[in-house]
This record gives sequence, structure tokens and C-alpha cells, in this order.
Amino acid sequence: MPKSRTLFGRPGETEIIAVDRALAEFRAGRPVLLRDGENLALALSAELADADIAGRLDTLAEGNARLVLSAARLRRLGAKGRSETGVLAMPMIDIARVEALTLKIDARVDAPVGPANALDAAALELAGLALVLPAIILVPVTATQIAGEPLVEVAITAINGYRAAQVATLAIVGRAPVPLEGAPDTEFV
Repeated sequence: MPKSRTLFGRPGETEIIAVDRALAEFRAGRPVLLRDGENLALALSAELADADIAGRLDTLAEGNARLVLSAARLRRLGAKGRSETGVLAMPMIDIARVEALTLKIDARVDAPVGPANALDAAALELAGLALVLPAIILVPVTATQIAGEPLVEVAITAINGYRAAQVATLAIVGRAPVPLEGAPDTEFV
């Protein structure tokens, strides 16, 4: 679908809106389609995943799903000295395993931890922006696998630039005088 230049014509605004929509879907527990050039992946909050959606994603994953976890969570799980985001292979999306690795205090890493790629890092950033736990079920997909699905798509460049773009759009929306003792010309902005 072509991006509208009529409604959202200011530079960077379409990317901000795309991320806003992705955040709403992510918070609602629905997968979001992440794009890095020709590479596509479905990202789902591990915290909000249920057995139904996990089963449908497992069918798409064909054994290639992975659980993306923050460095802090990986250290808590026993990956000593881990300073970077990592991924755990998920040949089958098992909700009980996902819950244990993301929510249980006494859980331990049960598989080798692999390095995260750009899609993994963007998915973790999306979770941070959505204010959910930094744990994501990520399923690499092809365009033909998801053709016709009503998915919200967002480029990882839009996710990674979202915070800076939000800061750049700050504007004064109101002012109110506040007479303070010793500072009579003070105002709230």
C-alpha cells in the first residue's frame, strides 16, 4: 500500500505513525511484521502470547522461530557475563518454555544462546517502546507465507529512529502564567 503524502506529509511523520500502529498491535498481543530490506519476521510479545497464536506462528515458523531476550534476562538465566542481546532457537514454539524463560525467577537457559541480528534488536526495541517485557518470539517469514494477512508492517529503521523522531516533533501546545514568590514572570509550558 503506498504511503500517503497528503495526510502525513511532514518529514518522518509516516515512519512515526507506522511505529505507533505497530506499538498498538504489539501491545494487543498480535504479531507485527518487521522489515529489514528483503528480510521479514513476525514479532510477538512473549509476555502477551497465548497458545492459539503460538500454534499458528509455529506452523509458519517451520522450526525457525527464536526467542529474543535482553542481556540482563540472559544473565539472570545463567548466561554469565552476557553483555549483548541473544536468541534461543525454538524448533517448536512451546508456550510453557517461553513463559519459563521470560517470567520465572528460577529459570535457567536450556539451549545455546546465539547472537542477535538487526531484526532481533529492532524487535527488542519495539518491546521497550511498547513498555512490555523485553522478550520476543520472532518468526522469520517470506512474503508469500504472509500474503493476504492483515499485518501491520514497520521497517526496522523506523523503529530504531523512533525515539529521536519523537523528540524532534515536540512542540509547545499551551502556556499558563504561574506567579511564584520571587519569580513573578514564571509560566508552565
